[in-house]
Amino acid sequence: KGEITLVISGAEGKGERWDEDTVLKAIRERMEAGVDRKTAAREIAELSGWSRREVYRLSLESDDNP
Repeated sequence: KGEITLVISGAEGKGERWDEDTVLKAIRERMEAGVDRKTAAREIAELSGWSRREVYRLSLESDDNP
């Protein structure tokens, strides 16, 4: 006859979006540890609030500017 919705707890927020320097540092650390760029970008994107594409692009740009 009817429906009810029971909310046990709200969705957990992902926190704040990392700044560019933090993203660059994290991707460099992972790549220095032997993680390939694509995997590192995906991992950082999940943690940082950035898209995988943004992280990957930023990592490429940082290689151009040592």
